[in-house]
Amino acid sequence: MTTQIDGCPVRDDVATAFTGLAEHFQQLTEHELHITAPLGGERTRAQQQDLYDAYLHGGALAADPADPSAAHHIRQEDGGEASALDLHDSGADAGVNVIGSPRHTTLLSILAQHGFQPEGDTFHPAEGWHVRYIGGGTSASPTTTTLTSTTSEGDEFMMIVRVDKAIYLLGPGYKHLFTAEEWDQFPRKAIDKDFGAAPAGSAARRAFDLTVAVFTQPTK
Repeated sequence: MTTQIDGCPVRDDVATAFTGLAEHFQQLTEHELHITAPLGGERTRAQQQDLYDAYLHGGALAADPADPSAAHHIRQEDGGEASALDLHDSGADAGVNVIGSPRHTTLLSILAQHGFQPEGDTFHPAEGWHVRYIGGGTSASPTTTTLTSTTSEGDEFMMIVRVDKAIYLLGPGYKHLFTAEEWDQFPRKAIDKDFGAAPAGSAARRAFDLTVAVFTQPTK
């Protein structure tokens, strides 16, 4: 069964979880969270193919229907999960869609509580607007820790995001997938090659120092 939200068909349990997520997001940001019409919810396999064909000819990012990640949008009747949503918010700028922006960081901080994971943040190229419902609330959701480095130009955000067994360090225009060895040695050796050699006082250096200082949550 499906529910219509923002003109998009959404699997009923996903719709219920999204409603709670949207209310929480609005409380924190004073912006509304929306599913992007017309195909930001579940899709037929034919619709996914059309989106992929358009992408190959210069259109918006879309996965090949044969890619396992595409099944997360494809409806159950066509062999998919119908568990993914493409989102946007009511702000004047791209906001929640931009990895590292304040509103995207806010979204990351509450996804787990509503049973979602930031799957699109781990895509290549990344899709900050794409989330996947896995159910179960916090206990079944990825760990997200937000690290903030303030610069004279404004706020820049670094995030640690864990999706299943993959752990990423994310920031504006930056993504690093930890190897098992790096994660075992985290925090300093894991990212020293990226940030540790940055000039003192730079945003990158401050992000590194802050990461070392505050990320102490065990993951094993």
